[in-house]
Amino acid sequence: MADEVLTKHGKEMFAHNGLLYVSDKTSKVDSALKFWRCEQRHRCKARLHTKAGEVVRELNNHSHEASAGQESRGDP
Repeated sequence: MADEVLTKHGKEMFAHNGLLYVSDKTSKVDSALKFWRCEQRHRCKARLHTKAGEVVRELNNHSHEASAGQESRGDP
C-alpha cells in the first residue's frame, strides 16, 4: 500500500476501486497473502485477497456505494 492508513483501532486499511477494506487476517499457509474485509463489515460481505500489495482475488459485491470520503482517497 502506498500510504499506510490505520483505523482508530490500529488495523491496516487498503483502498481499492474507491472503497476501503480493513485487514482481517494473514494466511497461515502463505504469510504474504492478506485477507481484507469491507470497512462496513456489518452490512457488506465484500472481501479482497492481496499478495505483496496487489489484489489477487475479489469476493462478493459491495452492498453499498462508496462514500464521498472514500472516493477522494483513491487507490493505493
